[in-house]
Order: sequence, then structure tokens, then C-alpha cells
Amino acid sequence: MTTPVRSNNRPTQRSEKDAPADVRPMRPTVLTSQLPAAPTPVPPFAPDVSGQRTVCSACSARRQMLASAAKTAEAVRSPIAWPGPGTRLLAAAVVTLIVVSGLGWIGQNTAPEVPANTAVVQVGAGETLWDIARRVAPRSDPRAVVERIRQLNRITGSAVSPGQRLQVPDSR
Repeated sequence: MTTPVRSNNRPTQRSEKDAPADVRPMRPTVLTSQLPAAPTPVPPFAPDVSGQRTVCSACSARRQMLASAAKTAEAVRSPIAWPGPGTRLLAAAVVTLIVVSGLGWIGQNTAPEVPANTAVVQVGAGETLWDIARRVAPRSDPRAVVERIRQLNRITGSAVSPGQRLQVPDSR
């Protein structure tokens, strides 16, 4: 005959008489009368439908203090109203425009204008129109002076020959 097989992993119940003689059964060490009392249950939240509000005295005193502080803050406020968002945007645009135009004015490095008076000079050996422009009008923009020399002498290009006489702007 075969031994029966257990179908679950639970230990089998044994009685005290099945235990060996030298083993004593475990007894609970804490009695239920020594356990602390269970906390009182908290009632579920439900709005007060009776219309009566139950407020503690500390809560109402705090509300009154906050209300008086709010009234004081309203009385202390500045009488000047802050501008709306449209006014702020316009002010920001104006400030930006002023800053940009100021930076443009500061960064502007314009050379003095080309002199209106003219003089006649002779081209030296190895000189170019650029060299002549820097010699006759050192404080002016050489590009503008070269263009003015070309106009005065009806020169196309930049070819000049040594000894040639040119009418040039005179800065003296």
C-alpha cells in the first residue's frame, strides 16, 4: 500500500499529545488585556447641512486678525495704479528703441566729409589714388576722397602716371 500524498504545503495540525515530551507548546506572552486600547474611529467627512457652522474660538480669532491685517494693507497701498500690460509693452518698446539708437549713434564712426575746396597736386613715382587721397585729406574717408578725385579728373579705373597733375580736394 502507498502513503497518502499531501496536496498543499500547509503544516498539519497537531495536538499537544502528538508533541514530544520535552517540547512545551508556545503560549502568548502578552495578554489581550495588556494591549493599548484601539483608537476611536474618525467619522467620515460630511459637510454640515444644518446651516450652523461650528468654529473653534482660536479659528475665529485668527480669521478676525487676518481680516484686520488685510484692511490695513489696503489702506497702506500706494494711490498710484500700476499700468496695464499694454502700457508696459509700449514702455519696453520705447526703451529698447532708445537703447538701440543710442548704441548706433555711439558706434557710428564717420570720418569728416570730403573737403569742398580743391587744389592741384602732382603724382609722385609709385603713388596710387589711395596714397594721394590719404595725403591730401588725412582726416577724411579715403574711399570718398578717391571717388571725388575720379569725378574731378574724369578718371575711370585707378591708373595714374608719375608727374601727372590732378585736381584734388584740399583740406587746408
